Amino acid sequence: MARQKTEHDRLVSRGARWLTRSHDGTSQAFSMPSFRSPLEFDPCYIGSCGVILTEYVCYLDNIPDIIGFASNFSIVIECKTSRNDFAKDKYKSHRHRDKQPGNFRFYLVPQGLIKPEEAPEGWGLLYDSGKQIKAVKPAPWHDEVEIRVAEYSILYSVTRRFSIRGLMKEIRKPLND
Repeated sequence: MARQKTEHDRLVSRGARWLTRSHDGTSQAFSMPSFRSPLEFDPCYIGSCGVILTEYVCYLDNIPDIIGFASNFSIVIECKTSRNDFAKDKYKSHRHRDKQPGNFRFYLVPQGLIKPEEAPEGWGLLYDSGKQIKAVKPAPWHDEVEIRVAEYSILYSVTRRFSIRGLMKEIRKPLND
């Protein structure tokens, strides 16, 4: 028997869809740094994430509810459906380390569940009204070298699963085949 979808499942699904959208420079979701070279990152445009994983289990102590990868950045979204769940999150050891994945990190909650000033430093806040997701606190850019270790572990796990299942030949084919 299939399990019932929970409020958390609904938020995860909506958050993953939000990552498929492009966000232009007018978006209030991202607090952009100043980059030295336009080749490093275009701060006026945050494209959509082409690879999105939800509750993906791999060899990490932190399993993000949602992680999206684009060619030059990553976004992590943690979904919380109650104040109690949000409050417990601050006691998780991986929330206080620079090694966690995500150039941008957000909490996604039902509208009004927590106040923007309650979101921890380094995290943005997204409200879900049921009709749209709106940024109420921008997420700052994280570029610590250590986050690559976590992201490489996730991407390695995905690629390794393709390899074990004999699907690497499929990945090598051009997209128009």
